[in-house]
This record gives sequence, C-alpha cells and structure tokens, in this order.
Amino acid sequence: GISYLRKGHWEEQYDLSLELFNLAAKCALMNAEYAHIEILIQQLLRYAKCFEDKCDAISISITLLFFSGKVLEGVTATLSTLASLGEELNPSPWWVPQLVIDLISPSIIKQQLSKTDAKLAELSNEALLSYPEMVEHSKIMAMELMCNLSELLAFIGEFAKLPFIATKMIQISL
Repeated sequence: GISYLRKGHWEEQYDLSLELFNLAAKCALMNAEYAHIEILIQQLLRYAKCFEDKCDAISISITLLFFSGKVLEGVTATLSTLASLGEELNPSPWWVPQLVIDLISPSIIKQQLSKTDAKLAELSNEALLSYPEMVEHSKIMAMELMCNLSELLAFIGEFAKLPFIATKMIQISL
C-alpha cells in the first residue's frame, strides 16, 4: 500500500500513511527485515504529529533492540518511554550497571503489593467487574512496555521481580 501513496502523502493522507507505515514496520519486524524497519521507523518518527502517533514506532524500535541483543539499550529506551508516558518506574534506573535489578528488593516489592492491595480493597467485586475497557493510548502503551519488561525479566531468570511489574500494571489500570 505504501507504494501507492503520492508525494506529500504525510500531509495529504496522514492517517492512512501512519497506519500503513506502522503495519509495514510490524510486518518487517516479524519477517526479521531489520534494515527495512529502520527506514520505516525513521519516517514514522519524523512525520508523526504527536507523541501518541509515535508510540507504535517506539514500541517496535524497542522490540527490535531486544531482538538484536541490545538489551541494555532496549531497557533504557523502555524506561525513558514509560517516563514520557507518566508511568515512571521507581526505583530507577534499574539495570545500571548490570542486568540484574538489585534495587528492586523484596521490601520494595512488598511495599508495592501493599499499595496495590489497598487500592483494590477500596473497590467492590462488582466495581472491578464493571471497569471500562482501557482506551487511553498512553496507558495501553505503558502496559505493552511493561509486558515486554516482564518477558525480559523472565528470560533472564529474575522471576522474583515479576510481582513489581504486575503491581505497577494493576495500579495503571485502576
């Protein structure tokens, strides 16, 4: 579809261009066409009108960093993007200088669990079941990034740190 776009398509057909370039980048990622992804991401980041429109491109570029073995760069980009979304993870930065989250101690995890438990205690079962679907793009993006972090934590064997991410995700959804 991109080949059929005319010159100036980012101005004249912005929504269509955004959708096509995002889909093409996702397809290129799944096909391991990393050089092609870079070109598509550059276009998306250059022409996107707002941060929300850049979110998919940022997510794809972070996934590409992880796939390419650039874990530290991917984590740094994830934490930076989460902070831009207003969902800063504390303590931060976690992965410096090594890829073990020493700063997320059992006491911090316990504190997060207590905080989440207190928020959930304020809500009845009926209130939780009737919660509306999340539609705010920035929160959805934050959840996606935290899922990616959870997968990375599991991959490197940091299973004890997973409750920290899970409680942050619950807090975002409330």
